[in-house]
Amino acid sequence: MKEEKELPWKDKTDKEIELVYFIIDFNNHGFSHVKIGKCVPKNFDQIEDPDNEKAVYSRLSSCSTGNPRKLYVLGYIFSNEKYWHSVLSQYNTRGEWFNFDMIKGMLFHLKLQPVEKSIKDWRDSLHNILWKEYYNRIKFEYNDNHKKFLEKELERKQEKINRYTYEDFLKIITNSNYGDIISDVLDNKWKTGRGEFDNNQVMNTYNNYNKHISKLLDIMFNQADTQIKTKKGSMLDNFNDIVNDGDSYFNLNGQGWTSASGISLRNAVYLWDSANPKLKELATQLVEKDEQKLREAMNGINK
Repeated sequence: MKEEKELPWKDKTDKEIELVYFIIDFNNHGFSHVKIGKCVPKNFDQIEDPDNEKAVYSRLSSCSTGNPRKLYVLGYIFSNEKYWHSVLSQYNTRGEWFNFDMIKGMLFHLKLQPVEKSIKDWRDSLHNILWKEYYNRIKFEYNDNHKKFLEKELERKQEKINRYTYEDFLKIITNSNYGDIISDVLDNKWKTGRGEFDNNQVMNTYNNYNKHISKLLDIMFNQADTQIKTKKGSMLDNFNDIVNDGDSYFNLNGQGWTSASGISLRNAVYLWDSANPKLKELATQLVEKDEQKLREAMNGINK
């Protein structure tokens, strides 16, 4: 029997980590579906490792074989495929394909790692479309001045395509229908999630009241024994907020990926700020009781 390799995760529930990728398809009506697939990480510590990127791109190549539609990789994350298939099951259309329109807001709040070769494929397709548009116009233009004008215009547009970044890729391929969502996310650099709070405000409240918030969550979630952990791999919290790879979050004793249970710092702060004053008072009393026990224990050691 093959011995299971122990992976170096900070969180022992995260041993099933994978590279989870999101591939979007394109038809004449725009983008309609997203494939959520997996491959084995080549580097378990650095998601941006080129070998990880190559592994994901090879999956894109396999999916594209025999597929009449254009496919592009939106990006990939450290996570678990079965987990995402489970939490998004209501939006599943067939196999590993999901309704893009229904999950786009969630996708663009993930810290997706880009696949540069897929972005280059996209730029190449734009260059091809542009060349087809200008080829006959230039070839059959007999006015020299206008021909030079068209050639210069083509050159300017080619240079613009060459300058397109990953952010441009996300904005353009998903078309203007979703531009407001993507622009908002990219402009905020994924810092504030749903945007109810300024990021500094969230962290200030968390730093001042993290023990109180943890006790409040214990009360609200039936003695969950809440622990603050660092997430390895991305997931949705209990209220569908994104907890990205490397984020701190309040773990509610979820075991394994398919039953992962937790609260993002943003939602935890929101719950604390919105809680009934009596619940906040009870949480404060529990914190004070713990601190009193600690003081008594320390006094006992010092005697």
